[in-house]
Amino acid sequence: MSGTKEREGSDLIQIDMKEFEPWVGVPHGGVQMKVPFVNQDFQRWVTHTDNYNPLHFDESWAAASRFEQIVAPQSFTGIRAAGDDFIFMSKTLMAGFHVSDEFFFYGPRIYAEDQLFIDRVLSSARPTNTRYGPSVFLNFGITFATQRGIVIKKRSTVMAHPKENGLILGKGKLETAAPVPPEPEWTDAQIDELREAKLAYVRTFRNHGKRLFSSVKVGDKLPRAIFGPHTGLTFLYTDACCAEDVWGLTHVPDQPPLLPRNSNFGYDIPDLPEMPLNRPRFVMNDGRGRHVYDKAAIRGGLPRSFAIGSAMTIWATDHLANWAGEWGFLRHLTIRFNSSIWSGDVTYIDTEVTELSPGPAGHGTVHLAYHLVNQDGLRQCSGTGKIELPLE
Repeated sequence: MSGTKEREGSDLIQIDMKEFEPWVGVPHGGVQMKVPFVNQDFQRWVTHTDNYNPLHFDESWAAASRFEQIVAPQSFTGIRAAGDDFIFMSKTLMAGFHVSDEFFFYGPRIYAEDQLFIDRVLSSARPTNTRYGPSVFLNFGITFATQRGIVIKKRSTVMAHPKENGLILGKGKLETAAPVPPEPEWTDAQIDELREAKLAYVRTFRNHGKRLFSSVKVGDKLPRAIFGPHTGLTFLYTDACCAEDVWGLTHVPDQPPLLPRNSNFGYDIPDLPEMPLNRPRFVMNDGRGRHVYDKAAIRGGLPRSFAIGSAMTIWATDHLANWAGEWGFLRHLTIRFNSSIWSGDVTYIDTEVTELSPGPAGHGTVHLAYHLVNQDGLRQCSGTGKIELPLE
Protein backbone atom coordinates (compact mmCIF):
# COMPACT_ATOMS: atom_id res chain seq x y z
CA MET A 1 0.00 0.00 0.00
CA SER A 2 1.42 3.38 -0.94
CA GLY A 3 2.29 5.81 1.84
CA THR A 4 0.62 9.11 2.49
CA LYS A 5 3.44 11.16 0.98
CA GLU A 6 3.34 9.11 -2.24
CA ARG A 7 -0.39 9.66 -2.51
CA GLU A 8 -0.34 13.38 -1.87
CA GLY A 9 0.73 14.49 -5.32
CA SER A 10 -1.50 12.22 -7.38
CA ASP A 11 -4.64 11.83 -5.26
CA LEU A 12 -5.19 15.18 -3.59
CA ILE A 13 -8.01 17.28 -4.96
CA GLN A 14 -6.81 20.69 -6.08
CA ILE A 15 -8.86 23.81 -5.41
CA ASP A 16 -10.16 25.61 -8.47
CA MET A 17 -10.00 29.26 -7.44
CA LYS A 18 -12.18 30.15 -10.43
CA GLU A 19 -15.09 28.78 -8.41
CA PHE A 20 -14.53 31.35 -5.67
CA GLU A 21 -13.44 34.34 -7.74
CA PRO A 22 -16.95 35.18 -9.06
CA TRP A 23 -18.17 35.54 -5.47
CA VAL A 24 -15.51 38.05 -4.38
CA GLY A 25 -17.10 41.42 -3.72
CA VAL A 26 -20.61 40.20 -4.56
CA PRO A 27 -23.27 40.51 -1.81
CA HIS A 28 -24.98 37.16 -1.38
CA GLY A 29 -27.85 37.82 0.97
CA GLY A 30 -28.37 35.25 3.67
CA VAL A 31 -30.89 34.72 6.42
CA GLN A 32 -33.02 37.81 7.08
CA MET A 33 -35.45 38.61 9.87
CA LYS A 34 -39.08 38.90 8.80
CA VAL A 35 -40.34 40.97 11.72
CA PRO A 36 -39.04 43.59 14.18
CA PHE A 37 -37.57 42.49 17.50
CA VAL A 38 -39.48 42.40 20.78
CA ASN A 39 -38.05 42.53 24.30
CA GLN A 40 -38.46 38.78 24.63
CA ASP A 41 -35.81 38.34 21.93
CA PHE A 42 -33.27 40.15 24.12
CA GLN A 43 -34.45 38.40 27.29
CA ARG A 44 -34.12 34.97 25.66
CA TRP A 45 -30.66 35.90 24.37
CA VAL A 46 -29.22 36.84 27.77
CA THR A 47 -30.94 33.88 29.44
CA HIS A 48 -29.24 31.43 27.09
CA THR A 49 -25.87 33.21 26.95
CA ASP A 50 -25.48 33.55 30.73
CA ASN A 51 -25.45 37.36 30.74
CA TYR A 52 -26.76 38.58 34.10
CA ASN A 53 -26.84 42.29 33.25
CA PRO A 54 -30.39 43.40 34.23
CA LEU A 55 -30.23 46.19 31.66
CA HIS A 56 -31.15 43.56 29.09
CA PHE A 57 -33.97 41.68 30.85
CA ASP A 58 -35.37 43.58 33.88
CA GLU A 59 -37.95 46.23 32.95
CA SER A 60 -37.68 48.14 36.24
CA TRP A 61 -33.88 48.21 36.20
CA ALA A 62 -33.78 49.26 32.55
CA ALA A 63 -36.36 52.01 33.15
CA ALA A 64 -33.99 53.56 35.71
CA SER A 65 -31.07 53.47 33.25
CA ARG A 66 -29.94 56.12 30.77
CA PHE A 67 -31.85 54.17 28.09
CA GLU A 68 -35.13 54.18 30.07
CA GLN A 69 -36.05 50.82 28.55
CA ILE A 70 -34.65 47.35 27.92
CA VAL A 71 -31.85 47.46 25.37
CA ALA A 72 -30.17 44.60 23.52
CA PRO A 73 -26.65 43.66 24.64
CA GLN A 74 -23.89 44.52 22.18
CA SER A 75 -23.43 40.80 21.51
CA PHE A 76 -26.97 40.64 20.13
CA THR A 77 -27.73 40.28 16.38
CA GLY A 78 -27.23 37.33 14.13
CA ILE A 79 -23.68 37.38 15.44
CA ARG A 80 -23.15 33.83 14.25
CA ALA A 81 -23.57 34.71 10.58
CA ALA A 82 -20.05 34.07 9.41
CA GLY A 83 -18.27 32.09 6.73
CA ASP A 84 -20.49 29.04 6.49
CA ASP A 85 -21.44 30.36 3.07
CA PHE A 86 -18.32 28.80 1.53
CA ILE A 87 -20.08 25.43 1.35
CA PHE A 88 -22.14 26.49 -1.67
CA MET A 89 -19.35 28.34 -3.49
CA SER A 90 -17.54 25.24 -4.70
CA LYS A 91 -18.59 22.13 -6.58
CA THR A 92 -16.19 20.24 -4.32
CA LEU A 93 -17.54 19.18 -0.94
CA MET A 94 -15.52 21.37 1.42
CA ALA A 95 -14.69 21.19 5.10
CA GLY A 96 -13.05 23.80 7.26
CA PHE A 97 -13.02 25.77 10.46
CA HIS A 98 -13.38 29.29 11.82
CA VAL A 99 -10.04 31.05 12.38
CA SER A 100 -10.84 34.53 13.69
CA ASP A 101 -13.36 37.36 13.91
CA GLU A 102 -13.17 41.13 14.13
CA PHE A 103 -16.06 43.42 15.09
CA PHE A 104 -16.53 47.16 14.56
CA PHE A 105 -19.41 48.51 16.66
CA TYR A 106 -20.90 51.66 15.15
CA GLY A 107 -23.17 52.92 17.87
CA PRO A 108 -26.90 52.54 17.26
CA ARG A 109 -28.27 50.37 20.05
CA ILE A 110 -30.98 47.82 19.30
CA TYR A 111 -34.40 48.19 20.95
CA ALA A 112 -37.77 46.54 20.65
CA GLU A 113 -39.44 47.38 17.31
CA ASP A 114 -36.08 47.61 15.52
CA GLN A 115 -35.63 45.34 12.51
CA LEU A 116 -32.30 43.79 11.56
CA PHE A 117 -30.88 43.61 8.03
CA ILE A 118 -27.86 41.45 7.20
CA ASP A 119 -25.58 41.84 4.19
CA ARG A 120 -22.78 39.34 3.52
CA VAL A 121 -19.95 39.36 1.03
CA LEU A 122 -16.83 37.32 0.33
CA SER A 123 -14.07 39.93 0.60
CA SER A 124 -11.11 37.82 -0.54
CA ALA A 125 -10.00 34.25 -1.24
CA ARG A 126 -6.35 33.23 -0.88
CA PRO A 127 -5.10 29.74 -1.85
CA THR A 128 -2.49 28.06 0.32
CA ASN A 129 -1.30 24.66 1.52
CA THR A 130 -1.95 23.40 5.04
CA ARG A 131 -1.70 20.05 6.78
CA TYR A 132 -5.04 19.30 5.11
CA GLY A 133 -3.47 19.72 1.67
CA PRO A 134 -4.61 22.40 -0.81
CA SER A 135 -6.62 24.94 1.18
CA VAL A 136 -8.07 28.41 0.88
CA PHE A 137 -8.41 31.24 3.38
CA LEU A 138 -11.71 33.03 2.90
CA ASN A 139 -12.39 36.47 4.37
CA PHE A 140 -16.05 37.40 4.76
CA GLY A 141 -17.54 40.78 5.52
CA ILE A 142 -20.92 40.90 7.27
CA THR A 143 -22.87 44.08 7.96
CA PHE A 144 -25.67 44.22 10.52
CA ALA A 145 -27.96 47.26 10.34
CA THR A 146 -31.32 48.43 11.61
CA GLN A 147 -33.57 51.05 10.10
CA ARG A 148 -31.48 53.61 12.06
CA GLY A 149 -28.14 52.69 10.52
CA ILE A 150 -25.22 50.26 10.68
CA VAL A 151 -24.85 48.52 14.05
CA ILE A 152 -21.90 46.18 13.45
CA LYS A 153 -19.45 45.35 10.71
CA LYS A 154 -17.84 41.96 11.13
CA ARG A 155 -14.86 40.35 9.43
CA SER A 156 -14.56 36.57 9.61
CA THR A 157 -11.72 34.37 8.40
CA VAL A 158 -12.40 30.74 7.51
CA MET A 159 -9.96 28.07 6.34
CA ALA A 160 -11.51 25.59 3.90
CA HIS A 161 -10.20 22.49 2.15
CA PRO A 162 -11.64 19.63 0.08
CA LYS A 163 -13.12 17.23 2.61
CA GLU A 164 -11.85 14.17 0.75
CA ASN A 165 -8.24 15.33 1.11
CA GLY A 166 -8.57 14.99 4.84
CA LEU A 167 -9.40 11.32 4.37
CA ILE A 168 -6.43 10.77 2.04
CA LEU A 169 -4.03 12.44 4.48
CA GLY A 170 -5.40 10.59 7.47
CA LYS A 171 -7.07 13.74 8.78
CA GLY A 172 -10.63 12.80 7.99
CA LYS A 173 -11.54 13.40 11.59
CA LEU A 174 -11.02 16.58 13.54
CA GLU A 175 -7.91 16.79 15.64
CA THR A 176 -7.17 18.67 18.83
CA ALA A 177 -4.03 20.73 19.41
CA ALA A 178 -3.27 18.77 22.58
CA PRO A 179 -4.68 15.66 24.28
CA VAL A 180 -8.02 16.46 25.89
CA PRO A 181 -8.27 15.45 29.56
CA PRO A 182 -11.28 13.43 30.70
CA GLU A 183 -14.41 15.39 31.52
CA PRO A 184 -13.98 17.00 34.94
CA GLU A 185 -16.16 15.80 37.78
CA TRP A 186 -17.05 18.76 39.96
CA THR A 187 -17.79 18.14 43.62
CA ASP A 188 -20.63 19.89 45.44
CA ALA A 189 -18.08 21.98 47.32
CA GLN A 190 -16.42 23.06 44.06
CA ILE A 191 -19.79 23.94 42.54
CA ASP A 192 -20.51 26.10 45.59
CA GLU A 193 -17.18 27.88 45.12
CA LEU A 194 -17.91 28.47 41.44
CA ARG A 195 -21.35 29.82 42.29
CA GLU A 196 -19.91 32.29 44.80
CA ALA A 197 -17.24 33.39 42.31
CA LYS A 198 -19.89 33.94 39.65
CA LEU A 199 -22.09 35.95 42.03
CA ALA A 200 -19.13 38.12 43.01
CA TYR A 201 -18.43 38.77 39.32
CA VAL A 202 -22.07 39.59 38.51
CA ARG A 203 -22.20 42.14 41.34
CA THR A 204 -19.38 44.13 39.70
CA PHE A 205 -21.65 45.40 36.91
CA ARG A 206 -25.02 45.73 38.66
CA ASN A 207 -25.08 49.51 38.91
CA HIS A 208 -26.06 52.57 36.90
CA GLY A 209 -22.95 54.59 37.69
CA LYS A 210 -20.42 56.00 35.23
CA ARG A 211 -17.03 54.36 34.91
CA LEU A 212 -14.82 57.36 34.16
CA PHE A 213 -11.79 57.21 31.91
CA SER A 214 -9.68 58.84 34.64
CA SER A 215 -10.35 55.89 36.97
CA VAL A 216 -8.51 53.43 34.71
CA LYS A 217 -4.75 52.78 34.60
CA VAL A 218 -2.55 50.71 32.30
CA GLY A 219 -2.03 47.34 33.94
CA ASP A 220 -5.44 47.29 35.62
CA LYS A 221 -7.09 43.89 35.55
CA LEU A 222 -10.83 43.56 35.01
CA PRO A 223 -12.91 41.36 37.32
CA ARG A 224 -12.51 37.74 36.27
CA ALA A 225 -15.54 36.48 34.36
CA ILE A 226 -16.67 32.90 34.87
CA PHE A 227 -18.92 30.63 32.78
CA GLY A 228 -19.80 26.99 33.35
CA PRO A 229 -19.42 24.18 34.06
CA HIS A 230 -20.62 23.61 30.51
CA THR A 231 -22.77 20.77 29.23
CA GLY A 232 -24.11 19.79 25.84
CA LEU A 233 -27.40 21.33 26.96
CA THR A 234 -25.84 24.72 27.73
CA PHE A 235 -24.08 24.63 24.36
CA LEU A 236 -27.46 23.95 22.72
CA TYR A 237 -29.02 26.89 24.57
CA THR A 238 -26.26 29.21 23.38
CA ASP A 239 -26.47 27.87 19.84
CA ALA A 240 -30.24 28.38 19.72
CA CYS A 241 -30.42 31.82 21.36
CA CYS A 242 -30.36 33.73 18.08
CA ALA A 243 -33.66 35.08 16.88
CA GLU A 244 -32.61 33.83 13.44
CA ASP A 245 -32.92 30.27 14.77
CA VAL A 246 -36.55 30.62 15.85
CA TRP A 247 -38.70 28.74 13.37
CA GLY A 248 -40.68 30.96 11.05
CA LEU A 249 -39.00 34.27 11.90
CA THR A 250 -36.53 34.23 9.00
CA HIS A 251 -36.45 33.91 5.26
CA VAL A 252 -33.72 33.74 2.63
CA PRO A 253 -34.39 36.27 -0.15
CA ASP A 254 -32.41 36.16 -3.38
CA GLN A 255 -30.30 33.23 -2.21
CA PRO A 256 -27.87 32.04 -4.89
CA PRO A 257 -28.71 28.57 -6.21
CA LEU A 258 -27.32 25.92 -3.89
CA LEU A 259 -25.64 22.88 -5.31
CA PRO A 260 -27.63 19.69 -4.57
CA ARG A 261 -24.86 17.97 -2.60
CA ASN A 262 -24.46 20.96 -0.31
CA SER A 263 -28.01 22.25 -0.22
CA ASN A 264 -28.60 20.95 3.31
CA PHE A 265 -25.86 23.27 4.65
CA GLY A 266 -23.77 20.27 5.69
CA TYR A 267 -26.41 19.01 8.11
CA ASP A 268 -26.80 15.59 6.43
CA ILE A 269 -30.58 15.82 6.44
CA PRO A 270 -32.72 16.43 3.35
CA ASP A 271 -34.28 19.76 2.49
CA LEU A 272 -37.95 18.90 2.70
CA PRO A 273 -40.97 21.21 2.79
CA GLU A 274 -41.86 19.70 6.17
CA MET A 275 -38.61 20.98 7.68
CA PRO A 276 -38.17 24.53 9.06
CA LEU A 277 -35.31 26.62 7.67
CA ASN A 278 -33.26 26.19 10.87
CA ARG A 279 -33.64 22.86 12.65
CA PRO A 280 -30.79 22.12 15.04
CA ARG A 281 -32.85 19.54 16.92
CA PHE A 282 -32.77 17.30 13.86
CA VAL A 283 -28.99 17.48 13.65
CA MET A 284 -27.25 14.33 14.87
CA ASN A 285 -24.31 14.30 12.48
CA ASP A 286 -20.64 15.12 13.11
CA GLY A 287 -21.16 18.66 11.79
CA ARG A 288 -23.30 21.00 13.82
CA GLY A 289 -24.54 18.16 15.99
CA ARG A 290 -21.11 17.60 17.50
CA HIS A 291 -21.55 20.78 19.52
CA VAL A 292 -24.38 19.32 21.58
CA TYR A 293 -24.33 15.53 21.29
CA ASP A 294 -21.40 13.53 22.64
CA LYS A 295 -22.22 10.69 20.25
CA ALA A 296 -21.98 12.96 17.21
CA ALA A 297 -18.74 14.49 18.50
CA ILE A 298 -17.17 11.06 19.06
CA ARG A 299 -18.23 9.98 15.58
CA GLY A 300 -16.36 13.04 14.28
CA GLY A 301 -13.17 12.03 16.08
CA LEU A 302 -13.61 14.24 19.16
CA PRO A 303 -13.89 13.22 22.82
CA ARG A 304 -17.21 14.94 23.62
CA SER A 305 -19.42 17.94 22.81
CA PHE A 306 -17.84 21.39 22.61
CA ALA A 307 -18.85 25.04 22.35
CA ILE A 308 -19.65 26.67 19.06
CA GLY A 309 -17.15 29.45 18.33
CA SER A 310 -19.76 32.20 18.53
CA ALA A 311 -20.31 31.33 22.20
CA MET A 312 -16.76 32.50 22.92
CA THR A 313 -17.40 35.68 20.95
CA ILE A 314 -20.63 36.37 22.83
CA TRP A 315 -19.02 35.82 26.25
CA ALA A 316 -16.07 38.08 25.41
CA THR A 317 -18.32 40.82 24.03
CA ASP A 318 -20.66 40.72 27.01
CA HIS A 319 -17.75 40.71 29.47
CA LEU A 320 -16.18 43.86 28.01
CA ALA A 321 -19.49 45.66 27.42
CA ASN A 322 -20.70 44.95 30.95
CA TRP A 323 -17.47 46.36 32.38
CA ALA A 324 -17.91 49.49 30.24
CA GLY A 325 -21.35 49.97 31.80
CA GLU A 326 -24.32 51.78 30.34
CA TRP A 327 -22.29 55.02 29.94
CA GLY A 328 -19.40 53.33 28.13
CA PHE A 329 -19.30 51.61 24.77
CA LEU A 330 -17.38 48.68 23.30
CA ARG A 331 -16.16 50.04 19.97
CA HIS A 332 -13.90 47.27 18.62
CA LEU A 333 -13.25 43.57 19.34
CA THR A 334 -10.94 40.93 17.87
CA ILE A 335 -10.94 37.24 18.66
CA ARG A 336 -8.74 34.35 17.54
CA PHE A 337 -9.75 30.79 18.31
CA ASN A 338 -6.98 28.73 19.92
CA SER A 339 -8.65 25.55 21.22
CA SER A 340 -12.05 24.14 22.02
CA ILE A 341 -14.23 24.53 25.09
CA TRP A 342 -15.43 21.05 26.09
CA SER A 343 -18.42 19.91 28.08
CA GLY A 344 -17.44 19.81 31.73
CA ASP A 345 -15.08 22.78 31.38
CA VAL A 346 -15.31 26.03 33.28
CA THR A 347 -14.34 29.11 31.27
CA TYR A 348 -12.70 32.20 32.76
CA ILE A 349 -11.98 35.50 31.02
CA ASP A 350 -8.79 37.25 32.13
CA THR A 351 -8.50 40.85 30.92
CA GLU A 352 -5.89 43.59 31.32
CA VAL A 353 -5.72 47.25 30.30
CA THR A 354 -2.81 47.64 27.87
CA GLU A 355 -3.08 51.25 26.69
CA LEU A 356 -5.02 54.48 27.16
CA SER A 357 -5.58 56.90 24.29
CA PRO A 358 -7.77 59.87 23.36
CA GLY A 359 -11.26 59.07 22.16
CA PRO A 360 -14.12 60.95 20.52
CA ALA A 361 -15.31 64.18 22.12
CA GLY A 362 -15.89 63.74 25.83
CA HIS A 363 -14.44 60.22 25.91
CA GLY A 364 -11.17 58.34 26.24
CA THR A 365 -10.34 54.94 24.74
CA VAL A 366 -9.29 51.99 26.89
CA HIS A 367 -7.35 49.27 25.07
CA LEU A 368 -7.56 45.77 26.52
CA ALA A 369 -6.16 42.29 25.92
CA TYR A 370 -8.18 39.27 27.04
CA HIS A 371 -7.89 35.49 27.13
CA LEU A 372 -10.45 32.76 27.65
CA VAL A 373 -8.92 29.94 29.70
CA ASN A 374 -10.29 26.78 31.25
CA GLN A 375 -9.95 25.40 34.78
CA ASP A 376 -6.46 24.09 33.93
CA GLY A 377 -5.25 27.41 32.52
CA LEU A 378 -5.40 26.22 28.88
CA ARG A 379 -5.97 29.20 26.58
CA GLN A 380 -9.07 28.70 24.45
CA CYS A 381 -9.15 31.99 22.58
CA SER A 382 -7.63 35.43 22.83
CA GLY A 383 -8.24 38.89 21.52
CA THR A 384 -8.32 42.63 22.06
CA GLY A 385 -10.95 45.25 22.74
CA LYS A 386 -11.35 49.01 22.64
CA ILE A 387 -13.81 50.65 25.02
CA GLU A 388 -14.84 54.30 25.08
CA LEU A 389 -15.43 55.72 28.58
CA PRO A 390 -16.71 59.19 29.48
CA LEU A 391 -14.25 61.80 30.73
CA GLU A 392 -16.78 63.17 33.22
